[in-house]
Amino acid sequence: METSIDKKRAVTLALIACTVLAGPALAQGASDTQTFINAKDIKWTDAPPSMHMTYINPDDDPQKAKK
Repeated sequence: METSIDKKRAVTLALIACTVLAGPALAQGASDTQTFINAKDIKWTDAPPSMHMTYINPDDDPQKAKK
């Protein structure tokens, strides 16, 4: 037979479980700043100099030039 304390524990556990499960669902709709951007609306520019990678032409291999 369940006592009053056991019922309170069960209700508290159920309340915590509902809160934990509802948190992420409510957080998804919390931001009004979300927007969709079309790929054509993005302006692409050159990368900054620190991000450029050196391209090595396989025809300019220094090992081949020595032979």
